[in-house]
Amino acid sequence: MTNRYALRFEEGERRGEIVALTGSTTTFGRKPGNSVQVLDASVSGKHAEVLVDADGVLVRDLGSTNGTRVNGERISEKRVKLGDRVMFGTIDFVLLDASAPSSAARPAAPGEAEDIGLELEADEPLPRPTGRPAGVEATMIVNSLRNPGGEADAGEAVRSIGADKLAKSGKKSAVAAVVLILLGGGAAGAWWFTSGRQSGGTTAQNRAVVDVPGNLLSSGYSFEGPELPDGWSNHSSATSVFETDRAARASGKQGLAAEVSPAVNARLESEIVQIRKGARLACSLGTQGAVEARAGLRFEASSSAYLPVEAWGPWLGSAGEGGLQDYEFQAAVPDCYDRARVVIAARGGTEAGVALLDNVSILSGASAPARAVKFEDVELMLLGEPSGTAFLFKIDHPLLSGIRFATANGGEAALAAEQDPLGMRISTKESSAKLEFVAEAGTAAGGISTTGRDGFKTHQAQFERADVDSLLVGAGRELVRLRFNPPVTVRGRPEAGASFLLEAIGATSAQVQVTFNEERVAAESLASNARAAARSGTPGEVISIWSRLINEHPIDAQLIAEAEAGRAKALSGGLAEVAAVRGEVERARFFRLLALFRECREGALKIAKSYAGSEVEGSALALAENVAKDIELLARDLDQLEAGRLAQIHSALVASGQTRLAERVAQELKTRFQVSDPASFSNAPQAGSNAPQAGVK
Repeated sequence: MTNRYALRFEEGERRGEIVALTGSTTTFGRKPGNSVQVLDASVSGKHAEVLVDADGVLVRDLGSTNGTRVNGERISEKRVKLGDRVMFGTIDFVLLDASAPSSAARPAAPGEAEDIGLELEADEPLPRPTGRPAGVEATMIVNSLRNPGGEADAGEAVRSIGADKLAKSGKKSAVAAVVLILLGGGAAGAWWFTSGRQSGGTTAQNRAVVDVPGNLLSSGYSFEGPELPDGWSNHSSATSVFETDRAARASGKQGLAAEVSPAVNARLESEIVQIRKGARLACSLGTQGAVEARAGLRFEASSSAYLPVEAWGPWLGSAGEGGLQDYEFQAAVPDCYDRARVVIAARGGTEAGVALLDNVSILSGASAPARAVKFEDVELMLLGEPSGTAFLFKIDHPLLSGIRFATANGGEAALAAEQDPLGMRISTKESSAKLEFVAEAGTAAGGISTTGRDGFKTHQAQFERADVDSLLVGAGRELVRLRFNPPVTVRGRPEAGASFLLEAIGATSAQVQVTFNEERVAAESLASNARAAARSGTPGEVISIWSRLINEHPIDAQLIAEAEAGRAKALSGGLAEVAAVRGEVERARFFRLLALFRECREGALKIAKSYAGSEVEGSALALAENVAKDIELLARDLDQLEAGRLAQIHSALVASGQTRLAERVAQELKTRFQVSDPASFSNAPQAGSNAPQAGVK
């Protein structure tokens, strides 16, 4: 059984060579030591192995770079049958029956005509039959008849009938002639039906690779090599990769394909090119299955002073077989960016599928009107079709970049922008999980702060704050304030290059304020009033005014610094006054001085009035309340002592028979201390005892 099978080369210099699978395992690879050494760059050092057993033939990939395919399907291992196409890298093989007569060029398919002694020779191997329309084989024969002795159209193998094969046909030549006539007639009809046509936007498969004049991509943009061209790479965050694939070609021999599924995505980036003004991206892009793909441009600054920004074209999807389509996208290049690279993304839908790519070009200087909302010298530039990203630009540099509304699943929501009396307003109609953006390094250096229910707060490191009604980034003339209604939760963290990533959780809109003229006037007025209050000795007013400036108009760094210093000074003075009163209270407690207690309470209430509306007021009122309790306790003790003394006097008067005077003392005890029985009270414990107090109501 081990001698029954063989593989025939269908590609390269060894085309037509037959390799018998004489052992149970045959290895194929580029390096010496394999059973069959295949010297082609698309083949890995140890690429695959073919196993022959009682059940037939099993092909197993050995972790190769460019993969192993059976009839166009990429596999890790798969059982194959006679006539199947096996591809290692870009080298095709056909599984043959080694026990058949050597004159048989290929196994007879079911229903195929009896061998007429003719063999078709190929200038190039035939592409895999997977997905090929029935008329294509005939079309290729017509091409050979139409261009006798000429070259085949690029990307297609054209079968011709060699004269030596005709000579060897012998008695069957008459039959061969009839077959040729029939094939020619059928092929002519197929050519009439298929020549020069495209279906569903899919580029015809027999096009030659045509250079695009002015294409900034230097080479490899049609992906004819065994691997990705230099400078092209699959992104590290992707869970699938784009690889060379003959089924993905729009021209030439092959294109790129990436397999994606609901939980799998792919992202490809090109080499970087120098670019100015407008840019036009063109490519052949498509999908097979329920997946989506799109192309875009990533703009970068050669100085690395600013973070890259991306402009994407629309998602292209297909609910069926799909195919390659002409895809074009234009974008204005922001002034501060001078380089660009192509970005391709594919994401899974409800089922698995494949994204296809070929023939990519970038042209510089294309006319692409910028979509922007302007306010004085600041503009909000919208990127993508439809707009999914924006960045805030001032004269010649960005302030905020990567502005986008993200959906709950991490997708990008469509972004709209309009003018506002204070700048711009951005919003999305889609259900959004958050608004996110990056404060460029220069902007972030001016400071990050928020206002909300608990007032104004500054942030220098990673933070999260709830109930935020506004977020301020930057300082001076490059200050930006985003206002949220209703309030949101804001998160922030430092990013690479001293930039700052910010997220507003739950935001579906925001006012982007870039002018602060009225607020500056209001802040100056408040500052003037606070200074006057300080001079007039009304510290509570000083604290209140400075607090208003900080919480309501935190737009001038110098005024904020003055306000915080002035407020802190007034607060410190008030707290010092409270501390002084607290010291007197301790003295009153030690000496049990009722009058001093009363003086301390009055002093605390006076401080509270002077510092009304501030933290000092609360502290002073709390102290006054505690002193009042001390006064009540001490007064109670003193009253009890006085009542006891009078009760003893009453007892002595009664004993000496001074009834009239005793009655007057008893009346004083009853009226002043509510003691109804002086005799029993005189025997009660004295003040300070823990025993129950008797006789005093």
